Amino acid sequence: MRMNITIEFDAPLLKTIPSIGGFEFLTETGEQVAFDYLESCGGTELRNPKIVHWELRDEDTITFPKMANMITYLSNISEVTECYLDYEGFEPGEPIPNPVRIIDWSMEIFTKIPIKEIRTDLILIMKTTSDKNGSLYQCIFTQKLLETFHFN
Repeated sequence: MRMNITIEFDAPLLKTIPSIGGFEFLTETGEQVAFDYLESCGGTELRNPKIVHWELRDEDTITFPKMANMITYLSNISEVTECYLDYEGFEPGEPIPNPVRIIDWSMEIFTKIPIKEIRTDLILIMKTTSDKNGSLYQCIFTQKLLETFHFN
């Protein structure tokens, strides 16, 4: 499973970008689902260094066992409650910009088990490709869902 996320900051990130990891959302039944990945890479947009794109992969199912069944939770998502940014890599005195909003968030899930495609005002889950080994599904968090989260 891979995840792509894009965040806008209040100032350009010219030298260092924060690491990202530690996410959580609520389902319609009120269940909290925390998750994270083992690998991430990111960078600023060339034309606008206030915007950072990250790609995350290799889900951490040891620490977050619910990730093994993530698709069942995604279909019932109601609110994003955590998107953790770590500024540890910034040097002393280096300005730390504040995140303003999540611009885009999606996940790619490859599975042998067929998944029901879903289109709601909060999430879109659709099959993008398929072969004898399984199918790739794209899960897109809609703008309405992204607006449920506010950076503190």
